[in-house]
Amino acid sequence: MADNDVTEEVQQFKVDYALSSRSTCNSSKQLIPEGSLRIGVMMQSPKFDGMYPQWHKFEFFEDIWMVKNAAKLKSLSQISGLDKLKFEDVQRIKALVTKGDSSAKITKKEMTTEEKAVEKENKLIWDLKEKLKENVSTAEMKACLEGAGQPTSGPVFGGPEKILDRLADAMLFGWLPKCSQCKNGDLIISRGRYKCTGHISEFARCDFSSDDIARLPWSRGKGCSNDFLSSFKFKPKKTDDGGDLWGSRGAHLRHTHRPWHFLQLVQLGLACSSSQGGSLSGPHSCLSRQAQQDLGGAREGGKGERW
Repeated sequence: MADNDVTEEVQQFKVDYALSSRSTCNSSKQLIPEGSLRIGVMMQSPKFDGMYPQWHKFEFFEDIWMVKNAAKLKSLSQISGLDKLKFEDVQRIKALVTKGDSSAKITKKEMTTEEKAVEKENKLIWDLKEKLKENVSTAEMKACLEGAGQPTSGPVFGGPEKILDRLADAMLFGWLPKCSQCKNGDLIISRGRYKCTGHISEFARCDFSSDDIARLPWSRGKGCSNDFLSSFKFKPKKTDDGGDLWGSRGAHLRHTHRPWHFLQLVQLGLACSSSQGGSLSGPHSCLSRQAQQDLGGAREGGKGERW
C-alpha cells in the first residue's frame, strides 16, 4: 500500500476556488469562472462507489440553493475545505451557515483576539502564495519540496495546488517532519490536526494524530536554484500576544473541527420491560453524531425498543 493511501471523512459539502473555468454551476447553469469561490453538494455517484460534488458558485448557492434547502446546512462541521480558504471567505461561509441554522441568533460582534490572529496568519499565507505563483514555477516548487524530502505525488500530495499549499506552509511555519510514531510516514494537516499517512505494517495504517508537533526550520531543498526562494528568509511566525505559531499550524480550527466536538455519548441495546427492571439488554456505549442518531431512530422489535 502506498504511504499516501489515505481517505478523508466525506462531508456533506465541500468548498474551494474553481481550478479552471470548466465547471458548471448547478443553480444558474452557467460556467464558474476560474478562482471563484464555489460550494459543492456531495452526491452519491451512480457510476462508482463514492461521492462527487455538484458545484454551485457561492452567490447562486446563497440566492437559489439555500432558499430551497436552508435547513440542510446548519453547521461548519458539515463542510470540508474551510482551512484552504481566505479568511474573508470563511466569514462568508459562517454567515451562510448562520442563515441555515434557524436556532442561531444573527448578531454583529467584534472579532476576538484569536480571530484577529487567524486573519493575520491567513493573510500572510495568501500573500506568500500569490508571490510564489508570480515568481516560482510548479516544477521549481516541486523540486524544492523533493529536495527537502517532502512528498509531491499521489492523491494526497500531488497536483499544483497542493504543492503550492505545502510549500507556502513550510516557508512560514517550517517543514513537516516524518511521523514520530511509525518513523517513516508523511504528515498532513487535516481539519486542524496533524495526521500520518503512513503504515505501521503491510496491512495497518498508522493512527498518529496530534494538535502540535515540532516543525523543522525551512531551507530551500537541494537542486532548487530559484532566485525568489534563494532570497527568502525563514522566520518562525508569532501571534500578536507572543504565542508561537511555528508548529501550531491549523490551531484556529481545533475548536470547531475536533473529531469529537460534535459527538454525543449514546447507549445501544434493547430497552426491557419494567418487569425486568427497565434495564438495557446487552448495552453498549458509543460516540455518535446527531445526524446518525436521527437516521437510526427508534425501531420496535422483540420485547423492547432498540436505541
